[in-house]
Amino acid sequence: MAFIIVDHTNKNIFDINNSRKSIDIEKYFKHYSKKERDNVKFITLDLYKPYYKLMHSLFRNAILIPDRFHIVIQVRNALDKTRIKLSVKSNPNYRKLKKYWKLILKDKRELNRENKKYQNCFKKEISQYDIVTYLINTNEELYETYQVYQPILYSINIRNKDIFKSIINGKNIKISKYMKKAIKTLKNMGNYILNAFDYQYSNGIVEGTNNVIKQIKHTACGYRKFKHLKAKRPIESY
Repeated sequence: MAFIIVDHTNKNIFDINNSRKSIDIEKYFKHYSKKERDNVKFITLDLYKPYYKLMHSLFRNAILIPDRFHIVIQVRNALDKTRIKLSVKSNPNYRKLKKYWKLILKDKRELNRENKKYQNCFKKEISQYDIVTYLINTNEELYETYQVYQPILYSINIRNKDIFKSIINGKNIKISKYMKKAIKTLKNMGNYILNAFDYQYSNGIVEGTNNVIKQIKHTACGYRKFKHLKAKRPIESY
């Protein structure tokens, strides 16, 4: 696992460090002078908390922005784990929960309400919206978890941090343990999360670059030495 540094403005790889350990990252960035590091204004990264402490010590003036995709993934995975827990063969809705998992995770504003199609699991024509409504109402914990997931998704899409704060600071007693853990993670990130609402920067370029690198490694069936992989890339091709 490498540490990839991308220039968000030029959309190019700045460098790749062959270690994600904090001690190695600190050593790498300290090759640059304190004056150069103090000129850095924004840094986007995932929700790995130790990196935030490290970045603060290295880039004193930078605003740290968690990637919105990783925020969504936290609550999305929590909802999906809640569904999976209920997807046991003894559950009469086992087949439905297993088949329509994508609809449960989908933004409810994108669910089709009018167009009804015949579904074998229901033995009738039914819309996407009605399928999800039925499934979440089969279990109270799933329903309450879904009612937390959707507003968080909505608040991130419209960049409304007031809605976001009201949801994660609510009591949410009946939600699943997975969602409770996800919300605890978001709370622990404190004001960093709110920076994601105030600035448009994201880790999209980094995630795209990761995929390209994985494809290169897959095509070559791996590399014996990291320096060979690093030398392979012409920066402009990314």
